Parts: sequence; structure tokens; C-alpha cells
Amino acid sequence: MKVQSEIKLDFTDVLLRPKRSTLTSRSEVSLERKFTFLHSKQSWKGIPIIVSNMDTVGTLDMLKVCSKNHMLTCLHKFIDIELVIKSINEGLVDPEYMMVSTGIREKDWKYLNKIVKKFKSHKILVKFICIDVANGYMQIFADFCSKVRAKYPNITLIAGNVVTREVCEELIING
Repeated sequence: MKVQSEIKLDFTDVLLRPKRSTLTSRSEVSLERKFTFLHSKQSWKGIPIIVSNMDTVGTLDMLKVCSKNHMLTCLHKFIDIELVIKSINEGLVDPEYMMVSTGIREKDWKYLNKIVKKFKSHKILVKFICIDVANGYMQIFADFCSKVRAKYPNITLIAGNVVTREVCEELIING
């Protein structure tokens, strides 16, 4: 364990500075960005805002609204997949803006495989998997991320929670 004593900054230390622009109106501003992800090689275009996978916000209703506005929703782990599939088939949801969530236990692994297979059987591509733990500093977490990457090389993984460069690097290096 290393104690770090250097100065830390928080949001009160951040200053947003305006920059010159050729735009003449805020209606010309686009928040959409295009990303190509390192390991999955997938491209995604949208507004880089992600609704958390908490059971009170990572809901089908949020997915419906956010997908129409090109923002991502990370569905909570206990969502009714059948309702999500029905909403996609009815055109109420664009799966391009959907993330599925998992924990890191063996039962989570089994359930993740089941729901990815279920979506695939309905010809729905899962583009994002969120591997969610409160403490991303456990070796079992890194091992689980590697296991998911090996099984799903073309799906983009979101993993955390981590706050240090070292663990971010470890997760990136391991896929």
C-alpha cells in the first residue's frame, strides 16, 4: 500500500474555457462523436453519455428515451430481457444504444451467456457489456474481464469501478 501525499484536484479546481468557433448558432452544435474501440474494433456514433445500470435508472423506459436521442443506457442486471426484445422488435428501442450488465460471479457468467444467446436468437447484436463491481481492484475482476473478452472478442466491454491509472492499464492490456 502506497500513501500518496501530493495535491489532489476536484471539480472546484476545473475551469471550462471557451474556444473560438466558426459556428454562428448553438443549433449548429452536435454532441455526437464517433468512437472505434481498441479491442472489439467496433465503431459507435452517438452522444457519449451513459445512463447508469442502477435498477432505478437503467430501465427500459430510459433506454427508449435515450436511444432516440443517441445516448447509451446500461440496463440493470435484473431487467426483463423479453420486454427489451419486444421493444426492439416494435421499433421502440435502438439496440445500438443498449448495454447489458453483469457481475463477476459464476451465476452472473451463466446469465450473461444466456442473455447474449437470447438476443442473438432474435438477431439482435449486443454491442456492449458492462462488467460492474463496486471494487475493481480484485484479481477475480480482472480475470473475469479476460474471460468475457476471450468469449466475446467483438463486443465492447465497459468495466469498473476503478479510479487509478494502473488498474485502467491492467484492464486495457488484458482486453
